[in-house]
Amino acid sequence: MTATAIHSCSSSSSSLEQMLRAGSSSRDGRGGVAVPICPDHSKCCEIPNKLPTSSSSSFGCLPDNPHIDGPGTCCNDLTKYGTTACPGYYTCATTNSTSTTTTSSSSPFICILNDSLGNVMDIKPRYNLIPSPKEALGRIYGFPIQSNDKMGLGPVVAYYSNMGPILTSTSSKRRQGGMTSMDSNVNIEAAIVVVHGSGRNADEYLYSMMVASQMQSRYSCENVLVIAPMFLAPEDGVYAVPVIMEEEDWMGMMREPMVWNETFPIAHTWRYGANALAPNDKYSSYDVMDAIVEKLLVMIGGEGSKRIIVAGHSAGGQFTQRWALTSNSPVWSGGDDQEGVRPWSMQNGNVSTKRRRRREMEWNSSRLFNHTTFDLRVVVANPRSFAYLDERRWVNSTHFAIPSRDKIESCPNYNSWEWGLQPGGLEAPYKDRALELFDGDVVRLAERYSKRNVVYLAGFDDTEHLRGSCEDDGFQGATRLERSSFFYKSLEIYFDKPVHSRIVIDCVGHDHSLMFQSEEARNVMFGE
Repeated sequence: MTATAIHSCSSSSSSLEQMLRAGSSSRDGRGGVAVPICPDHSKCCEIPNKLPTSSSSSFGCLPDNPHIDGPGTCCNDLTKYGTTACPGYYTCATTNSTSTTTTSSSSPFICILNDSLGNVMDIKPRYNLIPSPKEALGRIYGFPIQSNDKMGLGPVVAYYSNMGPILTSTSSKRRQGGMTSMDSNVNIEAAIVVVHGSGRNADEYLYSMMVASQMQSRYSCENVLVIAPMFLAPEDGVYAVPVIMEEEDWMGMMREPMVWNETFPIAHTWRYGANALAPNDKYSSYDVMDAIVEKLLVMIGGEGSKRIIVAGHSAGGQFTQRWALTSNSPVWSGGDDQEGVRPWSMQNGNVSTKRRRRREMEWNSSRLFNHTTFDLRVVVANPRSFAYLDERRWVNSTHFAIPSRDKIESCPNYNSWEWGLQPGGLEAPYKDRALELFDGDVVRLAERYSKRNVVYLAGFDDTEHLRGSCEDDGFQGATRLERSSFFYKSLEIYFDKPVHSRIVIDCVGHDHSLMFQSEEARNVMFGE
């Protein structure tokens, strides 16, 4: 399964390149034990003078970036986090070694790309690498998405976690294979749910967000939970994941996780809230997010400065924007006006009226619905497209108006789901339920969206001219950077006031690791 393959590196190898390609066997061929280190396609970078522990290795992971050619470079330095690295054919440098304008980062360590004459062509921030959390990257779990599923018998979504299975219930903290299991004694101050892109490389996203969590200073990194759900496809292969309900049962019940159609009717159907494939075809990818965040709120509570961040990049950024627009979950009630919020467990049309009423009574009596200090933030980073709030678009990139009749006739679905809220388009019952809650009134749905804490991040260098569907290319802009700018400006025009916020990250392109590690993104996710 390509989405979860793990490289094995061994400290007994004399060549880091040989270690890189050692594969996933349990031994390195020379008698040395090889342990899982980095996600598939990542490069293992040795951390100088780092003594491995039971829960981490002496290697960091340079993530793969398919938008940059080249093998990547390990900088072989020792930092407070681990080490650093550069992508592609970039080389490691410092601000003192070049007079060219540097990145906005306060770090003096940079990556430079030279031409054949040695002239600096481009500068990027370095990747920060922490010791690889080998147990976290090597274990996948199953999360039951039905709130009343106490046995793990219903639909489950696969996920990675930096703290082991999040459903574990125990009276004491215990370590198993170097992992701290989730329990009532763990003081979780912030929880991050990070959504992968089209590559479904949730392990890379887990690692990158764990790096970001260690680079921030507001919360103790030991009290930051990172979860990376996997929206799998049939192409990933059929396999089972453990659903662990109790700490004593570390094997758990093995269940086949939910999968989504990866190619029809368009690619990556999970990104727009499509339902999973049979036998779980009554449940949307957005139902999954509702269930995870509702569970996290129960676990960490809503008192003090607790925070949940839902962040996505690329196709994951499309996911987070559309989920924030359409979610009816009461986890938003701290910022909403209470209209249009219902627990996901009460939104399923297959639940009987009697059971639905019982769940509603249970929910309303819980502390979740009335929380006041809980903070839910959504980060939308570098998406390819957005769901607009009305039929207007940026005509000739200069004015916001309804496109011409000829333009619309050439692409009649430009404002249907996933690109807008007009009836028709891609099938998404979850989106339909969101509109039904407002009797089909798009204006009220949009007003609710404006009250939610959403931040749009754009890489200043994410300027590839995209070629795809007419709904994207013909109506939303030429590049991801331009599309982000157009959509954000459309919000201010639509509401006649500024809503949400947008930040452009200098010297970063289409790269989830550098986006999330940037000072600006860390301030968004962890700052005030």
